[in-house]
Amino acid sequence: MNDSSRAITGPQWRAPEVFAAAERPAVLWSWLTHTGSLTARLRERCAEFNVCVLRVAEIALDDDEAAWIGAARAVVREVFLRCGETPWIYARTLAVDDDPAARLRSLGEMPLGAWAFAQSGTGRDGLEIACVHAPDALYQRVAAAEAAAKPSALWCRRSVLNAGGESLYICECFFEDGTPWR
Repeated sequence: MNDSSRAITGPQWRAPEVFAAAERPAVLWSWLTHTGSLTARLRERCAEFNVCVLRVAEIALDDDEAAWIGAARAVVREVFLRCGETPWIYARTLAVDDDPAARLRSLGEMPLGAWAFAQSGTGRDGLEIACVHAPDALYQRVAAAEAAAKPSALWCRRSVLNAGGESLYICECFFEDGTPWR
């Protein structure tokens, strides 16, 4: 099999502690490993913080996501977390069960973190980090949604957010231009 016929592989997701210090993106690392409310942290840095909903729909998952959450289909909510009109983060949340799926459908432009971290016992499990590149399906999703110049790679994290008895699978990709970590 030659290189051009090889199947596209997904991101190489790894636990934060597996990354050597030299591999870590210095300016982003504290954001990628933050386990609290990303919404609250972004609001501290931007008075004009807002959510731009890209879509909410039931979809078939790609192989990487299906393996991660153990389901072939899910309700997806894709958003930009922005300061004013500048996207800082692309977030993709997946819900398999009825209650979390209904939650995603009903949020509108409310940040998921505002609801989740208002629930008692909210926690994040299974945090993984990857640097995604142009061939990856996740990179292609972000590139299709963002009209700005495309970086050669994006740092992303994914985790399971457990809030209010619901499990939500969240992937967040961090942009570099015009962001609080630059």
